[in-house]
Amino acid sequence: MIAKRENGGASNRLLRLVEVKERFAVETPPNFIWFVWYFYFFVHFQKFEKWLFVFPLTAG
Repeated sequence: MIAKRENGGASNRLLRLVEVKERFAVETPPNFIWFVWYFYFFVHFQKFEKWLFVFPLTAG
């Protein structure tokens, strides 16, 4: 019974997390997401500056 409850709780948390991600993706414009993505990698991974410009092209 305890294991089943734990599995159910974990799955419920994942579903809630997915719902939050969907809401965030819908409510925020794509430009804002790209800006945060670029800013994060520029600050934390300055060694991969070339990769920053190549990846969005390959990702389409």
